[in-house]
Amino acid sequence: MANNLKPKYKHSACVWTLGDGSSRFTGVSRSSMVGIDTVKKVKKIIAGKTGVRGFEFHYPNEINEDNYKKLRKVLNDNGMSTAMVTPNNHHHSTHRGLSSAHKKERKATIERAKRTIDIAYEMGTTVIVFWQGGEKYDDYTSINFQEAIRHYADSANKIIRYDKEKKEDKCVLAAEAKPNEPGRFMLFQSDSDYLALRPLLEYPEKFKLNPETGHSELTGLDPVQSLAWVIACDGLAHYHINRQFGTKFDTDDQVDVDKTRLYLIKELIQSGFNGWVGHDIQPRHNYSDEDNVRVIKESVSNAKLLEKLVASISWKKISDLEQAGRYLDAKIYVDKALRSV
Repeated sequence: MANNLKPKYKHSACVWTLGDGSSRFTGVSRSSMVGIDTVKKVKKIIAGKTGVRGFEFHYPNEINEDNYKKLRKVLNDNGMSTAMVTPNNHHHSTHRGLSSAHKKERKATIERAKRTIDIAYEMGTTVIVFWQGGEKYDDYTSINFQEAIRHYADSANKIIRYDKEKKEDKCVLAAEAKPNEPGRFMLFQSDSDYLALRPLLEYPEKFKLNPETGHSELTGLDPVQSLAWVIACDGLAHYHINRQFGTKFDTDDQVDVDKTRLYLIKELIQSGFNGWVGHDIQPRHNYSDEDNVRVIKESVSNAKLLEKLVASISWKKISDLEQAGRYLDAKIYVDKALRSV
């Protein structure tokens, strides 16, 4: 029996998915992607009819003062939106960013965030994602934890004040936790770390989260439980959905049709989340040039299959089975539904 569970959120693509396949381990494997600018990447994704309605950009390497008007026109002409912008701190922060013991580095990171907010207003979005790739450390001797936490909170307060006092007070900072990479350790290793930071802020309602499925899986945690806590704390501003293989390094794989992704989408739909669900994925280095776009399309298509499955499952039946203590029957019912897709 069908239910009334329909998504209110929209799907977005990360333009950094269109890469040249190079890494510190391999050379370029998609030569036509070398040096391609953001406008061309956006046009390629739009032409691929991937099912996304929004785009995500890093400032200043993907979007900046020189190209935002061109990007805005391309999006507007094609009925697309900007889902979020994020400051590219991990390319600029040597001694950490917002949490740095170095005053000049903190100041530069805060200024980068302010410029990101400026660009966000120009692009019509209010979500500023902070993937804390700059907040890294490799050894205990390189960080004073209590000082770093205070610096981060103070920096976030200054960024929020900028939006409240100098702009329109509409932006929300959306923090994205990760256990490692690019450092051996990160200051905020799980979503719970960021939830714990919120009471230290002047305006916690303007500091929310961008949980990423793969980052919870990278720590060996359950991403469904993590997302449920973020939602329960009214902390969800944006979501990155993907899949993680193993716990050694971040694989950023596309959405597959599995039980974890099914229940993540169920949580998002049941919560009434009406923001953006971004597909933060990377094609494997041996994929072709055209696979840069096709991998986004596959990920979105699989997510939409799961949305239909969420709408077709009788969650009352599952609840009744659980209430009766028939947990195996409940599991078999869901497993059978997944096999039918």
